[in-house]
Amino acid sequence: QCTRTMSFQKLHKLSTFYSRSLFTRLIMTSTKEGASATAPIEVLHDEKKGEFYIEMDAGGKTSRAYLQYTSQGGDKGEVLDMYHTLVPPEFRGKGVAKHLAKAAFDHAVKKDVSMRLTCSYLQKYAQDNPTPEYTKRIV
Repeated sequence: QCTRTMSFQKLHKLSTFYSRSLFTRLIMTSTKEGASATAPIEVLHDEKKGEFYIEMDAGGKTSRAYLQYTSQGGDKGEVLDMYHTLVPPEFRGKGVAKHLAKAAFDHAVKKDVSMRLTCSYLQKYAQDNPTPEYTKRIV
């Protein structure tokens, strides 16, 4: 009997492949009692507003995390200036901003456009996730 294990790199590549078309993720969210529970979330995109966002329940009240950008034309094509990321205090430190960043970066890859990262969080995300698909698009 042979047992195969998948390397972290292969697992990461598979995860990246499947997450491009499916933005549903699992994160730890706060419950009413203060305990943690795993809940699915969905990153939505409003192109008119230039915003990726996640709506989450915070004890019966809807909270919204978002990443904002503007689309600018240039000599070398379209550039998305990703300038602001905000996560409500009750959801900070739980990976919510990473989901927003990944969705926005994957969108730039899919549309084959450049990214200007004027948001300090997104600059750090790019450093921590230096995939060629991302780095070659950063201007």
